[in-house]
Amino acid sequence: MLLTIGVPSGCRGPEDKNTLRGPDSTETDVPDTPTTQTDTDTDTDTDSAPAVEASTDLCVDPEPILDPTTGVNSGFVQCADGAINRVFAVATVPAYSGSACRGDEDSLGCTTDADCSDDVHGFCAHQDYPPSDETGCGCEYSCATDEECGASYVCIPQAIAPRVYATRCVPAECATNAGCASTECGLSAYNDGCDTTVRLECRDDRVDACRADDDCDDQCAVSDDHTAYECRTTTCDIGRPPVDSRTGKFVLAAPASRSDWSDTVGLHLPESPADRLRLAAHWTEVARLEHASVAAFARFSLDLLALGAPAKLLAAAHAAAADEIEHARFAFSIASATGASVGPGPLRLRPRPATRATVLFDLIREACVGETCGVLEARAAVEACTEPTIRASLQRVASDESRHAVLAWKTLSWLLEGADAPLRAQARAVFEETIGRATHDLLAGPEGLSAWGVLEPKDRAKVRRHAIAAVVRPCMEAALAPQCGATTASSQGTSTAGRTGGRPPDHCCVAAD
Repeated sequence: MLLTIGVPSGCRGPEDKNTLRGPDSTETDVPDTPTTQTDTDTDTDTDSAPAVEASTDLCVDPEPILDPTTGVNSGFVQCADGAINRVFAVATVPAYSGSACRGDEDSLGCTTDADCSDDVHGFCAHQDYPPSDETGCGCEYSCATDEECGASYVCIPQAIAPRVYATRCVPAECATNAGCASTECGLSAYNDGCDTTVRLECRDDRVDACRADDDCDDQCAVSDDHTAYECRTTTCDIGRPPVDSRTGKFVLAAPASRSDWSDTVGLHLPESPADRLRLAAHWTEVARLEHASVAAFARFSLDLLALGAPAKLLAAAHAAAADEIEHARFAFSIASATGASVGPGPLRLRPRPATRATVLFDLIREACVGETCGVLEARAAVEACTEPTIRASLQRVASDESRHAVLAWKTLSWLLEGADAPLRAQARAVFEETIGRATHDLLAGPEGLSAWGVLEPKDRAKVRRHAIAAVVRPCMEAALAPQCGATTASSQGTSTAGRTGGRPPDHCCVAAD
């Protein structure tokens, strides 16, 4: 499965997007010099310094960062070690992506900007829903100042740092450096592969494990409990990587300098060095996740053996593992062609019991949702891709992932044979949890690289929503229906999964076509 990871190149404003304007449809003047907001302007207690012993300010040689939208000082600085802090608050300009609603779309959540009044700077945006021909309109919201965001939130300009994808209000423990004992109000942006969490948090060298991405294999960001900066990794679905049962995170190999996982491929690369770096970062992450999917299918095969699965399911699982090896090689080849040679480091999985429940829940989390969405996303990426080598490889990936999705739903039906109501209810809960994660904040990802197989964030969001609504939920409802896969003592002797292997009724969803 292929998802987009990275940094977008920019956003546009409403109407023809050649001008930026406020919600009253008047053009917004951009000052030649920054308009500084005082900390007391924000209705927040974020700048009350903690009553603890001060930690150390480690920001050396801070360099001002320009607001990509206005071109003036943003109030953020980048330290010599890569850490980004907010020194003072500066007004920005609301910015949006996409075009204005035409009014002739199939589904109209709004028709004009006036309909988008739930928050400030509402914009009624046109939306496409590929691969169907359906269109719609929906509201987007932005911000210009901290005051517009309310207590404990601040307004952050889009593209001010990696993984900051839009001008929007974000949670903030501090508004500026003055609000921290360390005098460092750090910017944290964490992309788990599906969604992005951006916030401002005070740095504290006594507890922080990192300051910038260069300190980590992947990303340096605030922990989920907001107590420290720590090294974090992608935890959302690309391919079918295994999940650590104790932490709930994907188990990935660190990238390593090696060439035996890639082939020499001739690619028409972007002219911009920055775009080539973004492309290399994206395909390296995809390759790591596809490589980890090999381990997931290997464990899946052992699980099927432990549960006494039919031979056809086991054969399909082994074939899928071989597919994932080729997917990983393809992705590592692209990443190596755009930068230095890269391959996977060691990958070790923790053992876990192979009960019907654990295998069932892992299948839902790793395959039924992620791989099903991946089929439609890969097909959409093929349509947008113009680089011949990448396009041909993506076509194979799309075909392979379609078979993997079919295998996931067939296995789900087999595992649910004879399942009681409590197990089916637990399975439904896992589905809902996974769908919620897969549909949260879908606009994360790099823009402008669709020619090289990286689906645009807005297109991926539309494909994902369509996949969930048109495929995942109907298949889920069919599979979890009480009669789906049910067995009886009179018809098959026993009702335990692992001893039947019979075909489920025709009305049950066993394929994600």
